[in-house]
Amino acid sequence: MTPKYDSSQHGRYVGWLNDALYKQNCKNVALSGSYWSGKSSILEQFAKEAKADGHYICLLYTSP
Repeated sequence: MTPKYDSSQHGRYVGWLNDALYKQNCKNVALSGSYWSGKSSILEQFAKEAKADGHYICLLYTSP
């Protein structure tokens, strides 16, 4: 399976990332959750929107 963004499920999290990074001026954030919970979908949509707004995004994916 590949990440599939669903705004009804993931949209609020993308909004919270935008708020944290652009309004609250956070420099680092972390997303955690179980397998298949939507983390990649959220990050990919966030990065897509950020790039469209002219921001540079560096995502680091790690696993235990």
